Amino acid sequence: MFNLPSPLQQINSPLLKQSAVNLWLKRDDLIHSQISGNKLRKLTGYLQQKPQHIISFGGAFSNHLHALAAACQNQQIKLTAIVRGEASQQHNATLTALHNIGANLHFVDRQTYKLRNNADYLAQLQANNPKATIIPEGGYGHLGLHGLATLLNEVRQQLKADYFVCPVGSGTTLAGLCKHKKHHEKLLGICAIKGGEYLAQEVAQLAQRATDDFSLNCDFHFGGFAKIKPELIDFCIEFYQQHNVLLDPVYTSKAMYAVYQLIAQGHFTKQSNIVFIHTGGLQGWQGMIERQLLSNLQINALGLN
Repeated sequence: MFNLPSPLQQINSPLLKQSAVNLWLKRDDLIHSQISGNKLRKLTGYLQQKPQHIISFGGAFSNHLHALAAACQNQQIKLTAIVRGEASQQHNATLTALHNIGANLHFVDRQTYKLRNNADYLAQLQANNPKATIIPEGGYGHLGLHGLATLLNEVRQQLKADYFVCPVGSGTTLAGLCKHKKHHEKLLGICAIKGGEYLAQEVAQLAQRATDDFSLNCDFHFGGFAKIKPELIDFCIEFYQQHNVLLDPVYTSKAMYAVYQLIAQGHFTKQSNIVFIHTGGLQGWQGMIERQLLSNLQINALGLN
């Protein structure tokens, strides 16, 4: 069912040759057509608990909910998805897929959604659903860290990595890598949200490590979460056409763009092995198309037609 261990693909370019560094792509996007990338890694610990009913949270285009719904269908687990926004305003491929898979969609207004991490709100939700396992938005939490140990071990069996690089949204993936990394392995997270500096403390707390055990770069958010600019789309097109690898518009595109910029600036030690984790999320392009944020020319150039 799952393509594990996921492949490790070397990326070649004049910049990499000139900079004398080796860039490898951990192709977690190829694990499964629907449950791919860090979504599966973060869900592993929760699914091992063999829950009867899962409740989780996300927006209308949530990669997390999309993957979780497919996983629940596969393991015949009841899913309740608490979705930010009014039902009448939500019509897209992600929510249609969730509905078709059998998820129970529960729409809440933005004010209510802000309570998703509130202890009293969660206690009441648990009391109303005593047999349910509540998974935080994005798979956040200690159980979300377990699958990242497996990822690190997969890479270690193939090469000695000097750096691991991943996109950062909730911080769970970076925390999982941080918790299970070895001393010589350096970690770099590229934040996909504006003003994400606060995540450094949250990652350290979740991983039970010091903040100097990893680096968090917040300079490549391109205006904020799910915001995209023409130069980023151009970069995705160029990367796809050169390497036959599609990056997603929200996370991996910004992180890979950052890696190229940092390589050009000499950030990485010469002869080092940099492993970039492709965290999946490719269904995010469908949201871009539905919102008419891509031209037909761009859609064709990205192989999305």
